[in-house]
This record gives sequence, C-alpha cells and structure tokens, in this order.
Amino acid sequence: ALKRAAALIQEYAGATIESGIIDIYPNPAEERIITLRKAKIESVLGMSIPYDVCSKILMGLGIEILEENLELFKVKVPLFKVDVTREIDLIEELVRVYGLNNVPLDKHIAYTPGIKGERDNVNLYKNVATHLAANGLSEILTNSLAHSKHAALQTTSPENEWVKVLNPISSELDIMRPQFVFSGLEVVAHNKNHRINNVRIFEIGRTYKWNLEQKDSFIETEKLGIWVSGDEHDETWTLAQKNSDFYTIKNIVDNLLSKLGIAISIQTEQELPDYFAFGVAIGIKNKTLGYIGKVKENICTEFGIKSEVFYAEIDMEKLKEASSKKQIKYKEISKFPSVRRDLALVVDKKVSYKELSDLAIKLGKNLLKEVNLFDVYEGKNLPENTRSYAISYIFMSEEGTLTDEIIESTMKKFISAYESEIGAKLR
Repeated sequence: ALKRAAALIQEYAGATIESGIIDIYPNPAEERIITLRKAKIESVLGMSIPYDVCSKILMGLGIEILEENLELFKVKVPLFKVDVTREIDLIEELVRVYGLNNVPLDKHIAYTPGIKGERDNVNLYKNVATHLAANGLSEILTNSLAHSKHAALQTTSPENEWVKVLNPISSELDIMRPQFVFSGLEVVAHNKNHRINNVRIFEIGRTYKWNLEQKDSFIETEKLGIWVSGDEHDETWTLAQKNSDFYTIKNIVDNLLSKLGIAISIQTEQELPDYFAFGVAIGIKNKTLGYIGKVKENICTEFGIKSEVFYAEIDMEKLKEASSKKQIKYKEISKFPSVRRDLALVVDKKVSYKELSDLAIKLGKNLLKEVNLFDVYEGKNLPENTRSYAISYIFMSEEGTLTDEIIESTMKKFISAYESEIGAKLR
C-alpha cells in the first residue's frame, strides 16, 4: 500500500522517490532464540516424542527451527507468541498439540494431603453438590466471563465495580461476572429453547468486583446458585401438574441447610438485590447467608425466558463458617406418644406467621416439638384487613405421657399471649 501511494504521488504530483521503505520503531522487540533440549522433553514428560513429530509441531505453530541435531532444537519464536519465552513453554506447546492423552500415567501415584482448611472446602462442596444432585438438580459449570449488557440490568453491583476485560475474546464476554444470577439464566434459556421446560440446576462458582476501598485489588466471592423453572415434576398420569413456585425453591434450600445442621431465620428487614421481584433474605443471627426469591420478569424477558424463574443465592464462605460450628447430634426416639392441637386465629394482615410461631416456641419450651401452618384464609366472613391462620402444634415429653391438663394449660397460655401481645382472636 505504501509503494502504491508513493507511485501515485510520483505520477500525479511530480514527486521523486528518495529511498526504499524505512521502518522506524522506538522499542523494537528482540527476537527470542530458545534452545530446546530433547533430553529435557523426556525428563519433563516422562516420555519421548519422535523428533520428526517435534519438528512438524514447532513449524505448524509458526516457530522457525534454526538448528537441529540429535541433542537439541534451536528455534526462533515469532513475536505474536508472547507467552513462549522459556524452554519449558516450548515443551508445553509440544505436549498440548501432541496430546496430553498420549502421556503415560505412572503406576505409582503420589498424593500429598492439603491443609485442613482446603479439605473443609472440598468436603463442603461435596456435601452440597451430592445432596442437591440426589434431590434431582443438575450441576452446571458456566463461564466466569459475562456480558456487560446483562450486568446493566441490575444496580446492586454498579458499573464502577465491574472488572472489565482489556482484550475480550468476544463482545459478549467483556467483563468478569459481578452477579451470579445471569450465568444460570443463560442455561435456563438454552434448555427452554431446546424444549426442556422443567429446569432445576445449581452451580458453585465465583463473582468478581473491584475493591473500591483498596485501589487495584479485587473481591472474589464464592457462591452457590440454584435456579428452578417449569413444573414441579415431569408429566405423569398419577399427579396433576403444578408449577414450581417460591416455596419449591425455599424447600430445596431448607432441606440443604437442614442436611448441614444449620438453622436459619428470615431477615425481614434485609434489602434484596434488585434482580428479585420478591423474596426473602436468610441468615444466622445478624449475618446474611443469602437470598431466595423470584427473578424479575423483565430480566427473564431479556434472556428470552417466558416462564417464571426462582433463584436462590448463598454465600459459600459464610455457609462453611456456619456448618463448621454445627454438629449434628442424634438421640433416641421418645417412647412416649405425641399429641396434636390446632388453632384457627384471626389476625391483622400485617401480622406474619413467624410472629405466631416464635411466640409459641418461646412459651412451649421443652414440650412443644413442632409448629406448622396448614391453612391461610382471607375474604368472606372475616373483618376487613384481616386473615385467618390455621396452625397445628405437636407436643411430646421425654419423661412421660402428657395429660390433657398439661396440654390444655399450655394451649391457654398460647391463646392468652396471642390475644394480649398480637391482638389475635379465635375463629
């Protein structure tokens, strides 16, 4: 192009060609001449690669062979292979093309145990993954790179926290994922586009963001993500079809944490990430462990998903900390029978079931073993802005059979406390 331009200028402007093309570059890159010893190849790989194969691979990679004999190759590495600077890099290039499957395994495999903390991480991962897989969820492995277009759908992680890739391999993979939810939504969309409507998947991976308090440092957080969409079960003639809902995924999370021996509470005051249409935060004491809820409809639409998607996200580091403090204890089943009593209470709509159950647990002490909400009613025959909760109470003693007097006395305490502290009325 330069020669053609010069010829045109000479032809039409009467210019004179003074010299040939001169390359002026301020810091020319030095040619990398590397010696590759054939004995070193055998030492590293534990095998020999035929010399003619080595030559073919090197030349196929654009590496010029300057000298070759029975002992070594002397090669010149092209400047575009910026990661090949040493002899060991050349060996890596050779075995990558030759095939790692062609490297023989030693009959004696050595194993060095890791430190205790590493084993704890592995054990937690295995326990979580095994439990979820056993309950019908499929594990996925997605790319840590994400599309900034998707990240822009939320504001929980603002743009100044995004870790942008300087030289992205694709316009759709231009940042490190700041949120976990979008990776799973891509998989949900892919499955639904292939007519797999019922999706239950999970992944354990990391999210990335800039540490705004410490310059030039990053924050990596390991998380467990669970995505549920479609029907609760595959089509069958024995059961009526039912769509998955919030309680489907909450039940999955409850069972997992129960398996790990962790008791959680609902944090009603905790703000949710803004990709949730609704949901709850779960935690232990004052620490937030994660979130459970429904993904916003407009975000699902962005991924081409027309059905509801429910999502749970748990911080793995906090989960490990909580599970390490819990020890599952077993005890002998009581010899004595349990007794059930039911109450139907009319309360203000602002009163949650949790308030009623917490008060019962506080008053029931060792006799109350279980509280369960089995019906909620609003509408006809009830005062405005009220609802009815039907609650069951299971009582049992480890010391003897409970008498009607003890149970009735306890139930009167419940009713009295409900009326005085919560304003409830018997229905």
